[in-house]
Amino acid sequence: MAVILFPAGALVLPTREVRVPGGLIDDFDVHGRLALLPVAGYFLGWLVPNAKMKGSMFILPNLMNVVPAGLTIVAFVAGRRPLRGWVTAGFVLLLTCTMLFVYTTPGPEPLPSLAGQPDLESWYRGTPSKASRW
Repeated sequence: MAVILFPAGALVLPTREVRVPGGLIDDFDVHGRLALLPVAGYFLGWLVPNAKMKGSMFILPNLMNVVPAGLTIVAFVAGRRPLRGWVTAGFVLLLTCTMLFVYTTPGPEPLPSLAGQPDLESWYRGTPSKASRW
C-alpha cells in the first residue's frame, strides 16, 4: 500500500523548468494538486484489508479512512486557496484524533498465543500458563 504514496511524492516535485509567472507556488497549484489523488487512493485502499482483518466493512478504522479520503478529494476539487487551507486544517485535526483515539485503542480480543510459545496475556497478568517454560 505504501507504494501508492511514491507517485504522490513525485507529483509534488516541481517540473523541470518552472515557467509559471508566479514561481513554485503557482506551479504547485497547477501540478501539485494532482498529488492528492494518490493520497486519497491510499486511504481508500485500506478499506478491504481492514474489513478482512476485522470481519466487517462498517468499523471505525474504515470510517477513519473514508473521511480523510473525502477531505483530500475536496481539497483537490477546491479552486480557492482559503478553502484548501480549511480542509487541510480539518485533515490534520482528524488524523491527530484518529492516531490518538482510534489506532491506539486495543481491540476486544486478546492476543492469540503462538503454538509452543508462552501465552502473553497470562504472562502479563502474572498467572502461569501451560506453554510457559521460562
